Amino acid sequence: MKQVVGVTFTSTKTKLVTAEKLLYCCAACLLPNIFLFFLYKSNKALNDIPFLQCLMLAAVLGACSVAVFTLFRIFAKGFEGALIGILLFWLSFWLFEQLFALCLKLSTSFTRILLLACLIVCGILVLLFFRQHRDVLHSNQRVFCALAAIVCGLFAFNFLPALYDDFLSVSGAKKAYELRTEFIVDPSCPHPDIYWLHMDGMMGFDAVEKHFGDTQDGLKEEIKSRGFVLNKNAAVEGDTTRLATPALTCPDYYDSYLRGLIQEAGHLRKGRFSWELYRLMARDGVRINEDIAPNLELLHAFIAGGYTEVTIANSTWFFVPVDRYYRTNTSKYPYTDSKNAFMSEPDDLMRLLFAATPLSMLEESITDYMQESSKALWHSIPAYDEIIQPLVQPKKSYRRDTGLYRALIDSFTIQSPKLVYAQNHIAHTPFTLDEMGCFYEPTPENSFSVDLYLPQHRYAAKVMLNTIDMILEQNRDAVIVLQADHGIHMDEVHEDMRKKGYSDEDVIEINQSVISAVRIPASMGGLDGPLDPLNITRLLVNRYVGENYALLPKK
Repeated sequence: MKQVVGVTFTSTKTKLVTAEKLLYCCAACLLPNIFLFFLYKSNKALNDIPFLQCLMLAAVLGACSVAVFTLFRIFAKGFEGALIGILLFWLSFWLFEQLFALCLKLSTSFTRILLLACLIVCGILVLLFFRQHRDVLHSNQRVFCALAAIVCGLFAFNFLPALYDDFLSVSGAKKAYELRTEFIVDPSCPHPDIYWLHMDGMMGFDAVEKHFGDTQDGLKEEIKSRGFVLNKNAAVEGDTTRLATPALTCPDYYDSYLRGLIQEAGHLRKGRFSWELYRLMARDGVRINEDIAPNLELLHAFIAGGYTEVTIANSTWFFVPVDRYYRTNTSKYPYTDSKNAFMSEPDDLMRLLFAATPLSMLEESITDYMQESSKALWHSIPAYDEIIQPLVQPKKSYRRDTGLYRALIDSFTIQSPKLVYAQNHIAHTPFTLDEMGCFYEPTPENSFSVDLYLPQHRYAAKVMLNTIDMILEQNRDAVIVLQADHGIHMDEVHEDMRKKGYSDEDVIEINQSVISAVRIPASMGGLDGPLDPLNITRLLVNRYVGENYALLPKK
């Protein structure tokens, strides 16, 4: 009888030891994904990170973590020491950039490689310490079992809400908004070439005069002389490109959803207004980059009307390839006709890893590799040096204005009718250019100082006038839109403004003020007065595709 009890007790003890080991391994597998799904939840409102991508990455991280945990167990000669070691390992991994920021405060000469070397040395020393004291650690195995259980609980705390939100977004996304995909097409409409110059981050005329003391008289006269009708005090409530551009180019989306959302978040005008909009969109399962950006109504309406759509932008982050796409941030492989080409640039999940982990040291290499691996989707164009050189200052670095000019010139070779949507990103933060378009030497210490905005604004205006002249030289009957999506919207600049005495109302006005002017020649129907920015898409589609939208009443 005693022998049977002994066997039973030994068997139970073996099962308990096996259960503890499984608990440790389970905790090691789930540990890195606590941080992953925490960051996924925290950034879901701002970044369109596919949940499936996170699941795939979680599986890879879990397998890697178990492998590292096994090595740590062999080195530390115990599960308990390995558990602490793997915990420190993943804390260092996911908080790498924050640790680096702390080190920079101690010494500006500190580098990421030096930090990585320090972490490796410290990790080896810690494991050696656990190896020497493995018996003491093992005698407190209940504490470590509790720690492992807490790790599993923290994973569930971060994973289950993310899983629930994903299923909720899938079931409710299509009910949240309307986005027009079918258009009334009237073949009798005229078909002028249309150029929409997206003046990213460029404030409007009255606001620049009010807050920076520049009357803008010269610029206004230059634009008027080219046939434009100006809206001097135009404003857009979207605050950022990802919010404002759909408002400007997707009337049905704005009317059915975004307008109500802006009203719902209106109480945060003086605070985190745009962040609240992102949060509400995430709540409703609205994915801007995945669902809205590839389906901007302006672009697809004109494609339905027989136009070739051309996008010119500095990256495919938001302005995804629809028809013909030019990148202005590279001199190599700058255009594509492939709708899959946006996959060649790092997506939101990769950017998240770059921002938090040691992968930041490989960001340039990974980005280059991803772009190089899909170079078959991209093509080169002539340099057009003879045309461009007189327009730019000699510079060693590749210029934003040069890329814009090259793409615009090449777009002239595309058969009409065409809609060219071109992003002029020059006025956008950070403020590093003087009014001649040259970088400050050295780059200003605070490139988010509001005092540096006006010179960069002036150069953006010069480039804008050059592009208008290039278009008109090719086609005097072209319809041209000058429209910004927002003014100065970066938190760093807003903080600088408040320190310098700007009121909350001033900050809001500077944020929402946008340059806005439209040129419709008499041969294409003309324009009697200034348009509200939200009516520009509606008017253009109605006149040159077919009657699809009701104009918003004048404010």
